[in-house]
Amino acid sequence: MREIQFFIPDRQDFIELFDEMKNQITEIHKKLESVKYESSSSEVKYLTRQETCLKFRISLPTLDKHIRAGLPSKKVGSKRLFNPNEVEKYFATKVKK
Repeated sequence: MREIQFFIPDRQDFIELFDEMKNQITEIHKKLESVKYESSSSEVKYLTRQETCLKFRISLPTLDKHIRAGLPSKKVGSKRLFNPNEVEKYFATKVKK
């Protein structure tokens, strides 16, 4: 027959386990805070087609013309979104030509 051994943790085992878990959670929390801080400082608010037209003072048909000509944008579902920094760079190169 096989012999089965059971380990029954005592109070000190639980305290050590919870202290270790607390330390791990604290470390994870610190890492998440640093990532959150880095990402929030560089977070870009994407513009819709209408917002882009208002900000850059162009019409929707003109925006569509620029999209076909290579204006950078992202398609999310049925929406097209624009990074304002990329749009500014795009129009700066178009004006120089």
